[in-house]
Amino acid sequence: MTVFKDAKIRCSRVAVLFACIAFLTTAAARAANDNDTVAAICAAWKRRYDATRSVHCVVTGKRLFPKDTYGAQADHEAPLRCTWKLDLQRNRFRFECRDETYREDKKAWLPQWEDTVFDGRIVKVHHAGITAKRADWPDRQAEFAVHPSNYQCFLIFDCPVFLSLGIMPAYGTESNSTMRRPLYPETFTVHGRGTTNGRECVILRSKPRQPVPRVDEYWVDLERGATIMRWRQFPVSGERADIECDIDYKEFSNGWQPSRFTTSSFTSNGKLVQHNQVAVTDFLTNADLDEATFELEPRAGMYFNDGIKLRLYQVAVDGRFVDPPPLGGPMTSNLKGSKAPELSGKVWLN
Repeated sequence: MTVFKDAKIRCSRVAVLFACIAFLTTAAARAANDNDTVAAICAAWKRRYDATRSVHCVVTGKRLFPKDTYGAQADHEAPLRCTWKLDLQRNRFRFECRDETYREDKKAWLPQWEDTVFDGRIVKVHHAGITAKRADWPDRQAEFAVHPSNYQCFLIFDCPVFLSLGIMPAYGTESNSTMRRPLYPETFTVHGRGTTNGRECVILRSKPRQPVPRVDEYWVDLERGATIMRWRQFPVSGERADIECDIDYKEFSNGWQPSRFTTSSFTSNGKLVQHNQVAVTDFLTNADLDEATFELEPRAGMYFNDGIKLRLYQVAVDGRFVDPPPLGGPMTSNLKGSKAPELSGKVWLN
């Protein structure tokens, strides 16, 4: 009996050993396959944006603001129209957005539009429809502003346009100066498989990056040229996504292009902050963008915020910058400045 018992124990140990070897071999093979998958996806993304010199994208739709957003007393749905013009070769862009903002002083939603230009050196922003003229809100008095090149221009809503080109979201100083930044396969891991909008996808997750410790998740449709069907972002400390984006595509002669997308942002406890739903009405790649596309200058009478010198001015009728009236005071229509500009205007203003 002892002999048989010892034999059974030895057989069991051998079986366990072979099971462990098989498991490790399978795990190693799976890891190798996952690495090959990540490399193939990154290569497909790189091919896409290497083949794209410029983009002209127009979307129309609606933006939902839940109750209590900006102090509003009820849910509000605002019309939305945005245009992106991206010069990826020379690293320039123009972004125009028309929507609505809540004016707390008027207890009403009012139209606004924003025009942002990055000419490769300086960010210029023109706001309209949001001038609050309140002494306790000085930053909202500036209709026109300039900022250094590392100013964060792109927000959650902009990401689907870049994702459709195989360009991943960036943080901090990467935002403008490196739109065509390189991809590193080692920063992604295969997190599993899933289905979204009827499409089978590989789910990738990025490793946490600094200065923003967050994790990005990409649902990639391999059969459609590694297009990104879904993007979610998580804080490192939790599994609840606070950013979600879904993108639909349509096939054209030059490949798959976005046809519609939604973006949503949430608080840390899952409460909806904003939801955008748009259809892509125009998506042109490699069209010529003229120099006027990336020109934007302030007009006389505008409040001018110099985000480089950190000073507030007003534009005089002769184009010079003068000290503005006291905060909360009225803007005049016939400014005759006598002070020469001391700020970055000499650098960027032609």
